[in-house]
Amino acid sequence: MRFLNLETSVPRVLDIGCGIGFSAITLKEIAYSIVALDISYDMLAIAPPDPHIYYITAATENLPLAATSFDLLTVSSAFHWFDKK
Repeated sequence: MRFLNLETSVPRVLDIGCGIGFSAITLKEIAYSIVALDISYDMLAIAPPDPHIYYITAATENLPLAATSFDLLTVSSAFHWFDKK
């Protein structure tokens, strides 16, 4: 929270490229609700269930979500996988 200069937790976070959920779990420290997205169903199948995390299988380039739905967007270790065309 200090790094992001947050005084309170954010309501909703979108974690793009969450893999098996490690980054999403870490975000619980600063967020009330987390949507964790990854293109790999197999990776998400390993992610631990959590009542504060909603996992979605989808490509980052075709987000199935409204652009204004989130207060914070994170990408931990997935940027190199994006289609940057």
